[in-house]
Amino acid sequence: MTSLVSIALNFGLAVVALSAAALAPKQGALVAIVVPPFAEAGAAARVATLAGGELMAPGRADWIVVARSDDPNFIWKAYGAGALAVVDAAGAARCGS
Repeated sequence: MTSLVSIALNFGLAVVALSAAALAPKQGALVAIVVPPFAEAGAAARVATLAGGELMAPGRADWIVVARSDDPNFIWKAYGAGALAVVDAAGAARCGS
């Protein structure tokens, strides 16, 4: 039984690691900035702007926007401005389709 649990945990960790790698944003690429769903209207756009990003498109929900920046610290600045998550926009779109 212990070996079965170990296999299941290792498989789960591998899935999480591969998913994180697939959704990890690249510098200069389009990213989806996600704020908490209960945040005020425009919060995602505000986070993107405060982080120095250029708004490219609205997301599928009010609490998501698509943005980009050539700043190598853009992702960290977005987290600092209140982003809940910053993920590769193309990868996120594939997950939602």
